[in-house]
Amino acid sequence: MTDIQSKKDTKPKGPTKIYYATNKSALEKGYIKIGETKYADVNHRMDELSRATGVYEPFYLIKEFHADDLIKKLDKSSNLDKVFHKHLMKQVDVYGNPKYSRVNDKREFFKISVEDADSEWNNLLYGINRLYKFPARSEQTEAVDMTYDYFSNDNHTFLWNCKCGFGKCFTTYQLIKRFNRPVNVLILTSKPSVEDSWKSDMENHIDFVNFNYNYIRDEKVELVVDEVNIVFGSFQDAIGKTEENEMKDKWKSLLKNKFDLLVIDEGHYGAFTENAINFINKVDHKHKLLLSATPMKMLLSGEFDYQNTYTFTYVDAQLMKRNYPDNDAYKWMPTMNMFTMDIGSRLGDDMVHYKEEENGTLNKFFGSDDGEKFNNQSAVYKFLDLLAAEDSKVFSSPFNLDLTAGKLNHTFWFLNSVNSVKAMKKVLNNHHFFKKYRVIAAAGDNDNEGNDTIQLVRDSIYKNPLTITLSCGKLNTGITIKQWDGVLMLDDTVSAESYWQTAFRVERQDSSANKTDCFVFDFNPNRFLKVTYDYCQATAKKGQSTSSSIRSFLDTVKVLSYSDNKLVKIDPDNFEKIIIKSIDIDSLSQKYSSDRMVNPYVDLSDDSIDILNNIISNSSKKVLVTKITSANYKNGKNFANNGNNSKMHQRTVKNEIRERINKVIEITKHIPTFLYLSIDNNKIESVENIINHGNADLFKEVVGIELYQFDQLVKEKLINISFLNKAIESFKCFLKV
Repeated sequence: MTDIQSKKDTKPKGPTKIYYATNKSALEKGYIKIGETKYADVNHRMDELSRATGVYEPFYLIKEFHADDLIKKLDKSSNLDKVFHKHLMKQVDVYGNPKYSRVNDKREFFKISVEDADSEWNNLLYGINRLYKFPARSEQTEAVDMTYDYFSNDNHTFLWNCKCGFGKCFTTYQLIKRFNRPVNVLILTSKPSVEDSWKSDMENHIDFVNFNYNYIRDEKVELVVDEVNIVFGSFQDAIGKTEENEMKDKWKSLLKNKFDLLVIDEGHYGAFTENAINFINKVDHKHKLLLSATPMKMLLSGEFDYQNTYTFTYVDAQLMKRNYPDNDAYKWMPTMNMFTMDIGSRLGDDMVHYKEEENGTLNKFFGSDDGEKFNNQSAVYKFLDLLAAEDSKVFSSPFNLDLTAGKLNHTFWFLNSVNSVKAMKKVLNNHHFFKKYRVIAAAGDNDNEGNDTIQLVRDSIYKNPLTITLSCGKLNTGITIKQWDGVLMLDDTVSAESYWQTAFRVERQDSSANKTDCFVFDFNPNRFLKVTYDYCQATAKKGQSTSSSIRSFLDTVKVLSYSDNKLVKIDPDNFEKIIIKSIDIDSLSQKYSSDRMVNPYVDLSDDSIDILNNIISNSSKKVLVTKITSANYKNGKNFANNGNNSKMHQRTVKNEIRERINKVIEITKHIPTFLYLSIDNNKIESVENIINHGNADLFKEVVGIELYQFDQLVKEKLINISFLNKAIESFKCFLKV
């Protein structure tokens, strides 16, 4: 029924809105009220409904939206709810029976889900029964525009370095739509579990109603001529072989087609193995789009720069929230709180498995050989007691902090192995505090409840007010469980990609639960410092230093350190110094001896070949560098099974590639010494600075080649400039501390 306002009513009015509302009794029976109001604040209408005669429970708002499209379509601005009601009662199922029931003709209560109501609204307006019609956000449009323009100039590869929750599936489909013609698109991933998001985003949005979605799993896929064909598949399936060690027939058939776009989802994970690369090379595609929330290695590879990379990080999202507080896309985005906790001093004699000087401290502490119990069972029990401690004088317990009180209802615990997950579930189920939680072991046999791990977790959260999800690899990439509000890092990963993929699982919006904060607890403080530095360094924008990137990160993320039974907020002015001091000089120097410092497959001039051949490497095999190229290398591999000559060619090329790497490392490994001796030269902050402002005599003495020769190798891109610049920046920061 349309809201009726009295003359005395001074509450602000606004555009006509449709709202969904319910109360406890109605919800138990599956009913929602679909009404109309002109109140600017729809909660005023909830107050009216709650005061109505005969109502025993207060009403609360489920959803509201403007009815502008329907007003325009009908050329009227009242009784829009009745139009919607009539539409709902006309809908029938496949048997001709009414799809939705109504309490009675005079009441606005319908037995319908919110999702079905939204779909029917779109059906009423556009004749398309799909759930969503929201537009792309500004950053999504920006990504599409930048990528489409880049591809339009006959360029091949583009990277989206975008935070978890950016909407990569939806935005990719918007890019595909932008082509405005029939296209074939192949989406490959190393995480098959993300298929749920790809399929759902396409099938539920009006914009993609004409797309054909195919999942190449067991069945052969036939592409439709003159249509938009989306094919989803996993690298595991694609590179799998038949019993005859051949490519599967379904993939042979699919690869006969030409693809306008190849999408590599979760590009940081598994897409650059030798087998994956070989398969990608077999796909006939015009353009390639890589998607990742944590592409640290890709950004340091030298392949991507500011022209072929679009970046939207957690920091960017938080700034959008700050600048546009009323925008639904950002206002429910939770603030991340990160805690570093060294609990060693609280574990006493049990710390024998947790000593800093040992390798793999957390993995060892939570180690289990059989999955029945932990190797150090008593210590783990003591650890759980500390997590649950109510007395703040004993320990600042994550579950009983004032900051987290009532906000850690659904947590994600990440461990090292399946056995550790199984042992932890058994311990939690018998613990005096944690036994009230529904514990899901998302590893191994998935609690013997089937293979759909995601659905298992979602169902458990729906049925239980308190849950703990345990994992050692599943669900930490490309998965959305919006109810997760906290993650406990209980393994020893030092990979920034893996760490932040896991940490950002809890950062998803959940407006229905009023989720304002999310929490990450790391029990290896030094590891946290290192991965944070790596993340800020890799995601720094054009012209932004790592120091500036760290400041931006700390401006939007609350980082607290547990020390002396106190939680102390980390000061941005000291954070970089703390990080650098936690990184030893050897680990910084090791970057200069990394294979990633070299792009070995580039074509070299005769001058560069001469430079390399005059360098004495530490290689046991003395191999002359020649004009071997990446094409030669690939040909040698492709024909490796065709005879001894091809095998000999392959070995020769492999040896030369290795020697190119060894000789370049023989150069770069001396650069930290050059930087140290040039500490008074403040201009030397990058490769360009070394070439333009470095002391040529000192460079020759320390590094072993002439500065102009180094410049030659840089110009021919044999040296990975991006990686070397990051290494130089880290080393210079260390020297300044």
